[in-house]
Amino acid sequence: MQFRVTTLRYRPKEAVPIEPKQQRHISTDGVKTTTGATGQPGAPAPKNKKKPKKRRSIIGMIFSFIGCMLCLCIMAASVGGVLLSMYIVQVTADDGETLDLDNQKNRQTSIIYDINGNEYASLSRNENRIWRELSAMPENLQNAVIAIEDKNFRTEPGINLKGTIGAALNAFTGNRIWGTNRGASTLEQQLIKNLTGDNEQDNMRKVREIFRALGLDNKYSKETILEAYLNTIPLTGIIHGMEAGSIEYFGKHVEDLTLAECATLASITKNPTKYNPATNPEELIKRRNHVLYEMYTQGYITETEFNAAKAETVTLTEKTSTTENATRSSSNSWFTDALYTQLLSQLQEDLNYTADEAKELIFSGGLRIYSTVDPTVQEGVEKTMYNEDDLIPALWHEEPVCLR
Repeated sequence: MQFRVTTLRYRPKEAVPIEPKQQRHISTDGVKTTTGATGQPGAPAPKNKKKPKKRRSIIGMIFSFIGCMLCLCIMAASVGGVLLSMYIVQVTADDGETLDLDNQKNRQTSIIYDINGNEYASLSRNENRIWRELSAMPENLQNAVIAIEDKNFRTEPGINLKGTIGAALNAFTGNRIWGTNRGASTLEQQLIKNLTGDNEQDNMRKVREIFRALGLDNKYSKETILEAYLNTIPLTGIIHGMEAGSIEYFGKHVEDLTLAECATLASITKNPTKYNPATNPEELIKRRNHVLYEMYTQGYITETEFNAAKAETVTLTEKTSTTENATRSSSNSWFTDALYTQLLSQLQEDLNYTADEAKELIFSGGLRIYSTVDPTVQEGVEKTMYNEDDLIPALWHEEPVCLR
């Protein structure tokens, strides 16, 4: 038997030379390099590639800041608007009745007529007011009030925006812009102040006044507002409204007033004490002439009418006076005292009024009371009794009844 022996030889694979790890060196000039097996510096190490940062421009930063501030302002304004709305709703909650111009016609002085149908006396508590329709008010009277108090009344929305801003700036700077207090009240604002009695000297009074004026102008026509103003404007003492003033100072109804007399009544409203016809006639005439000048420059009257009215003297009634709001005394008519007591009793017994309701009706209800008094006989009787006893019994009562 023959055997073939095969010799196997192992041939190792060729070894792959392994290069030594590269070592990084930093040269003195700050450049990173690598070294090979020999330790010699090699090529610079590759830098890591990073995305370049975008620089925000200054303009972009400014716009971002403005945007943030606008957002903050809007948020603050929204909160302020809500708080202001809540405040206005709260302070004007009772305005429905107070600023009801239709209801104001019922708040008038009660008048007593004698046996001949002539006016004998009037009864009032706080105001002597006799309501007249706007159609009865002379145009000269309407124009005189508008010319001196609020020349833009017929075109403005209840407030004078330019004047209000000017007044606010003047108040903020301590009256350094115009030197004195600068008013900006429209007829609506003055009417609101007269009806509500809101004369508080606080920073929010004008705000309340403005919102009320806007509401009033939105609810009523200019004619209705002007009629209410002319019938409620305070003159001197307890005299309120142009009809009561016309009777008190000139002894005539308002429709019979002359141009000069219209300007006179319009003059008193600015300062009833300073321009009182009975006590300060010289100051009143100066003011009246100024009112006439405003009417002339605004085109309400001609130059001829202006000169004629300015030359007219102020002629008052003999008994022109500012009746004080006081309890009746024995110097007044005994008949009127007796009538008041009888009327108060009848309203309670016959019509079931309470005492307070009866008094309110007598003093503010605009009653027209036709009595049996004969003024000539009454005057003679009272004069005789004064001469005999130097005193005539009066019916004293707690109510402040004011007689004209």
